[in-house]
Amino acid sequence: MKKTNWIVPAVLCAVLLGCSANALLAQSCKGMAYLHQNQFDPKPIELLQVQGTAVDRNGTVLAQLCVGIFTASELSLVRYAQSDSNGVFSVDTNGLPDGEYRLVGELLGFCPANAIININSHSHHRKSLVVHMNLPGTDTCSYVKVKK
Repeated sequence: MKKTNWIVPAVLCAVLLGCSANALLAQSCKGMAYLHQNQFDPKPIELLQVQGTAVDRNGTVLAQLCVGIFTASELSLVRYAQSDSNGVFSVDTNGLPDGEYRLVGELLGFCPANAIININSHSHHRKSLVVHMNLPGTDTCSYVKVKK
């Protein structure tokens, strides 16, 4: 019986460390700043909800991508979320006024992704986004597209 006394404290410690790590990662998203690469913005993407998947150049899903919604005028962070272990993210837009915003995807080691979005609470179209993250120095910067 004494041989198993270490299991409960070890499991509890692992859970606490995991929660602490998640809290630290969320803090890094909370403190994210507006980042933009010098390239032309495509037509704004109209959305009812901000949700999608983060992938790298090879289509591999990316966990822990910070996705932020910034005001278009002041470039202030108003909402943020982080992609899960499957690369899936969903940013809560409840209570945000309809209008134009900037969506930024940020992950250490990758160029930031940036897109103009229009939040429209009356839209009937449910679109899912794909945030394509590329490494610095590649031919194209990171970008956001509507999933087909």
